[in-house]
Amino acid sequence: MVQDTPVTDRDFAALFREEAGSILTEQQINDEIEREQTRSAQAARAGIAPNRFRGFNLQRYCKDIVRSHQPLSCLYLLLSDLTGAVSVLLPICCLLWVVRRLIAFPLAGAYCVCAIVCVCFYGISSICRRRLRTLLSSSVPNATTLRQKAGHLQIISTVTAAILSCLLFFVYQSYFQQITKFASLQNIFLWFVSMMFLSGVHNVLYESQCISFFAVGWYTVAHQKSRTASAIRHYTEGRGNTPLRPHLVTIRIYLLIALFIICILDFLCIRQCLMHFDYAVLTLGTVSTLCTLIGVISLISCIVLFRHCSKK
Repeated sequence: MVQDTPVTDRDFAALFREEAGSILTEQQINDEIEREQTRSAQAARAGIAPNRFRGFNLQRYCKDIVRSHQPLSCLYLLLSDLTGAVSVLLPICCLLWVVRRLIAFPLAGAYCVCAIVCVCFYGISSICRRRLRTLLSSSVPNATTLRQKAGHLQIISTVTAAILSCLLFFVYQSYFQQITKFASLQNIFLWFVSMMFLSGVHNVLYESQCISFFAVGWYTVAHQKSRTASAIRHYTEGRGNTPLRPHLVTIRIYLLIALFIICILDFLCIRQCLMHFDYAVLTLGTVSTLCTLIGVISLISCIVLFRHCSKK
């Protein structure tokens, strides 16, 4: 592990520059690369595997650091952790469904228990990785002390996840056992799709150009003319010499098509909830409604920018 660290550092620097190039300044990028080299050196000195604080997806790790410099980074981390937990939950539930064909046990209850355990252990382990990253960024002179602190952090996170899982299980047994009737493989799949969809939309919106594009419509709706002008200037400068009008025409067409499809999905979700209430459909409907709102504001951005181009 220690021998592979320099190569991984070079990979990190290349990937991080690619992720952060259009979002962070050159100084911020260099500072983060320097901090990562410090973390890597500290981990190598204490014999800590890089995967313990980076995870197994280096590109995701780079994206997490970039997002920490952007607004509402806590929302990004929450959505990422929930999406990751549901991604682990779905295959486990599929396996339980197969095992249920061979051994009789209450399947819906097993789904709920697995959901509690996945959310707790995935969330706590994610927090543990971030805490370990902070620990490695600090100056701990003794390698043995650093290794002991990392070990204690791992033990505390495991025990905390286990205790939290037990507490939530007792709360579920006492107050929320009626949720069991909504626990099915189909609903878990719908939750998975909803979280992936919401996480994807959130990631796209966090890209540099998308934020400035969306800000135009948002400030237009809020009647903040000075900020609208600033957002228009930021977006057009970010596009450089690329022709803007053909791009806006294409975006407008795709937005209208997307809004038509999403509005149909909104109608179907509302109709289904009125006929037969379902938490999974409600979740999907909430995500769909949010996407409708985003689509409408994006369409307003497109119209405002198109008018701005026409005035030139």
